Amino acid sequence: MDQIYNWADLVQIFVGNFQGTYVRPGNSWDLKWCRQKPNESLRDYVRRFSKQCIELPSVTHVEVINTFLEGTTCRNLVHELARSPPANTNELFDAATNYAAGEEAVGAIFDDKPNKRKEDALAEGGNLKPTPPPRSKSGGEREEAGPTNLAWTGAGRRLR
Repeated sequence: MDQIYNWADLVQIFVGNFQGTYVRPGNSWDLKWCRQKPNESLRDYVRRFSKQCIELPSVTHVEVINTFLEGTTCRNLVHELARSPPANTNELFDAATNYAAGEEAVGAIFDDKPNKRKEDALAEGGNLKPTPPPRSKSGGEREEAGPTNLAWTGAGRRLR
């Protein structure tokens, strides 16, 4: 057992014990390993990512924002944040949390409904393909059919 005979002995024993138990704060490289898992919800990823940020006090806002964008699998959120970039980490987490809440609300309303309305399917990004006006029987010019009819095509079905 170490004995303390003077101040230098005390410092050496204290520092030796302290260094073995001290958890050093991480840096931005530690944050880069925090990526959204394949089946992880956006809300869970935001929670886990923000918890990791708290443990890394020396990481800048820019590093946090860039690392979050590189680590998420939510393309629509990345698109939204690219159009309106957050100025700091608080704005990033506010935007991501709001987006996750909206995503959950849409999922709660529509995920279990097999027959969505046409307007809802279009709002979700269904493909619009214009339907040409019908041809006349004489093979000449097309009849005036008013505005072009639009139909949503999804999974090989045409809805009207």
